[in-house]
Amino acid sequence: MSSSPRRLATMPLRLALLLCVGAGLGAPGGMGAEADPGLAWVRFNSPVFSQARDTGNAECIDVDTGTAFNDYSQVWVGLIELPPSQRVTFSAEADDGLRLRLDQVTVIEGWSLGSSRQGTFQAPVGGRVSLRLEYFQNGGTGHLRLYWQWPGHERELIPATAFSHTARQQEYVEHVFNGQEAPLMYEDRSMIYQPERGIPGAVAEAESPLPAQPGPHLLLDDYLIAASHGVRRVVLPPRRDPALPNPLITGPTDRCMQPFFSVLRDASSGRSRIWYGAWREDRSTGRTQLATMDSPDGIHFIRPHRLCATPEIQFGSSVLDRGATHPEAATRYIYSYWLEGGTRLLASADGFAWKPLVEGVVLPHDHDITGLSWDPLRQTYVATVSTYTTGAAWTGQRRTTLMSFSPDLQRWQTPWVVLAASSALDAGETQFYAMDGYLTRGSLRLGMVKVLRDDLVATATAPGSFGRAHTALAWSRDGRTWVRDRAAFFEPDDDPNAWDHAHAWIDEQVQVGDEIYLYYGGYKQGHKVNRFDERQIGLVRMPLDRYVARRAEGDMPGRLRTVPFLLAPAPAALRVNATAAAGALRVAVQDARSGATLPGFSFSDCEPIRADGLRLPVRWRQADLGTLAGETVRFEFELTRADLFGFDLRP
Repeated sequence: MSSSPRRLATMPLRLALLLCVGAGLGAPGGMGAEADPGLAWVRFNSPVFSQARDTGNAECIDVDTGTAFNDYSQVWVGLIELPPSQRVTFSAEADDGLRLRLDQVTVIEGWSLGSSRQGTFQAPVGGRVSLRLEYFQNGGTGHLRLYWQWPGHERELIPATAFSHTARQQEYVEHVFNGQEAPLMYEDRSMIYQPERGIPGAVAEAESPLPAQPGPHLLLDDYLIAASHGVRRVVLPPRRDPALPNPLITGPTDRCMQPFFSVLRDASSGRSRIWYGAWREDRSTGRTQLATMDSPDGIHFIRPHRLCATPEIQFGSSVLDRGATHPEAATRYIYSYWLEGGTRLLASADGFAWKPLVEGVVLPHDHDITGLSWDPLRQTYVATVSTYTTGAAWTGQRRTTLMSFSPDLQRWQTPWVVLAASSALDAGETQFYAMDGYLTRGSLRLGMVKVLRDDLVATATAPGSFGRAHTALAWSRDGRTWVRDRAAFFEPDDDPNAWDHAHAWIDEQVQVGDEIYLYYGGYKQGHKVNRFDERQIGLVRMPLDRYVARRAEGDMPGRLRTVPFLLAPAPAALRVNATAAAGALRVAVQDARSGATLPGFSFSDCEPIRADGLRLPVRWRQADLGTLAGETVRFEFELTRADLFGFDLRP
């Protein structure tokens, strides 16, 4: 193989292919352009596509670096000539991970241990298609070879005659090397809530009614709202309670040094357990330990803490409990953490003594924040991880949040963006450290977003105290696309002497009866100030589901009309989560097609609700909602000096 590296080519490398379809590189118009032999590549001095090292051209995909060159990654871009009318099988030998894309289709997703090293692809009429292969090597030996075969053609290393690259693809490689473009292209599934525009993709009104499955149906955004007037959206942050012994977990006593942790509660006993990142005796800023404590009530934690038995870890304290009935007792608990290039996983029978679930990185990424959760609606494991990158919607490099799904904790999908900054909509240098604190309510998955402003001074009297941070809400209806609220949900304490004056990052939501316990990490003076004493964990509480209200103020009633709902065949009752003790709330039911109020279901027929409650029943004097089972209806809410948080339809 011939190679023409740009710089630092001091060791023999039999490097191969990482080919790229991003930034228009895979557009059909590029296929007919003049092309030069081989593939254009850019190589990095890390396994996570950072620290560009050199660039060049490669004849074929044949990497064998042994142990002479460790902890690197590479992207090659170009074209591949495919036979006409043949379904080609591609296979790879690789240590460690690779991802092959042809014509913007992922053919091999071999990024983690034990994942596939084979895939098939058929070009419509043969000819040249764009190709991207991403490869990383993280310790040990490094090798990568790509083969192909099809009926009548035996498996062989793909020959140099199959590869070429255009001037545009060469230019892309140069831009990556010079830091003008991000080396990895992630699908962007992030959205920002803009009430003036509503939420794109809302259900069409009469044509596609929503099934009225049990909720709750929360009014966080406009998805369920067809029209409203005299009602405004109000975010209701949880209030600090001086009766709580905050901070619950401290830096000086409990060695807490991170705002990332896990709290698991046993519903039958009411006991809770917390895991968090603790500083080591050497007070290293780049290594931590996993600590744990128990609590009888989720408020008072029993000291002293215990340091868990783990391999070396850098950052992370995300623990998942798969339950006492999990078939493999030794892997009941799963712990995700970041070390040298990405997410790694440990397993434990008791949450104290931990061993690797699999060896090495299961999901590479280039920033040291990682979270692990279970999505009960999609029945999948979810990794929420961080990358530090550039983007078209913001200036400079910023922390950006990615997500990935896995059926088994080993095979992970290509990550996609779920939180990203917008210079047009976000103030200053807004960036996102992470999202966690997931809670499933009805068809919604809620998350807590850690918003960071390192361009702000947290404490005017403390030199170098840059970094002020708050928590925002995010929600998803499909688990993949996340809507972020620009409004702050929970902010640092205004008191400059407060332990949480600089940061207030909610990291865990736990339902306790009709309340939500929100555990959060607080900093006193800034992002990087006194991290061994001033990073601590506290608690605030709020009533269930009362994140966002639709509020009517004054004596004039406000009204809110929903999109159409298809009522279940079985009778159901309507209940509301509302505060109306100082006013009133009434509900009318309308035919979804004509808009006419149904007989017996007008506002005057409805018994006014003049109370506060999470599940207030709605009743009509002469009619029963059960008689409308199977019908398509709208609900119209009339509010006077009242807040409406959501509603539910249950038998």
